[in-house]
Amino acid sequence: MRKLLLVGMALAALGVTAHAADLRLATKAPTNPFITANGSGWYVGVNTEASIAPSSVSGTSFPSLNVGTFTAAGAAIGGDVGYIWGNCIANTWCQVEVDADYQNISGGIPGASAHSLWNVSEEFDVGAQILQTAIAALPSLNGNNPFPIFNPTGLLPANIAVAAAPQQYIGAKAEQFQIDGTFGSAAGETVGIAWGLDTGYRWQTLNASGKPNGGSLNIQGSVLWPSKGVTLNNVFAAGGAPITIGSAVQETALYTLKLQYDWGL
Repeated sequence: MRKLLLVGMALAALGVTAHAADLRLATKAPTNPFITANGSGWYVGVNTEASIAPSSVSGTSFPSLNVGTFTAAGAAIGGDVGYIWGNCIANTWCQVEVDADYQNISGGIPGASAHSLWNVSEEFDVGAQILQTAIAALPSLNGNNPFPIFNPTGLLPANIAVAAAPQQYIGAKAEQFQIDGTFGSAAGETVGIAWGLDTGYRWQTLNASGKPNGGSLNIQGSVLWPSKGVTLNNVFAAGGAPITIGSAVQETALYTLKLQYDWGL
């Protein structure tokens, strides 16, 4: 009887321990930031983007240079790493991210050109359902909103299974990029620096059963204003006289549209 009693107590203790372990597992938060809408954690991903950079040419004494404007355009492909917080500021989520891309952006006019082969960017974003809130607050006419309904899910590629409600965000962004160019008979190369703003949407991606699979699809638009462009030094005309160059080839803005897929770690 004593042995049976001891065995019973041991089994009961094991049962309590196992139940406590089950409770700990059940209440443990997911480490993947994209399993739940407010998850936190590290992620990595791949991206592709299209860029347009209007540029200006002015302030030169090169006789053969046509002063005016031109637009450089192209595409990029690369990767990213970041961290997302489920509850960061005012009960909303935040993300910090670094991207590195190979790009082929070029353009020019007779006498001037610009070309860029790579860029690195850093950003900090805060979740904010700005567009949905603004549309909901618009006045209606006869009970009907006069503005068309914007559905960002329609921007996604076909056959992509995502959660119904995307999460919008806004943020600040910095970018460093290689740039080279020609200006009349001179050529130069430098690293451009740009600061700007971005906004976009994140969607949880779903598996065949309709459950989050740990991935996230991100569409982002941004505008950046370069503070440094092509630099030309020690350029001389015939006879050794220095050539006066004003603003040279200068990017006035950089517009990008990015499509990105991330995996939680």
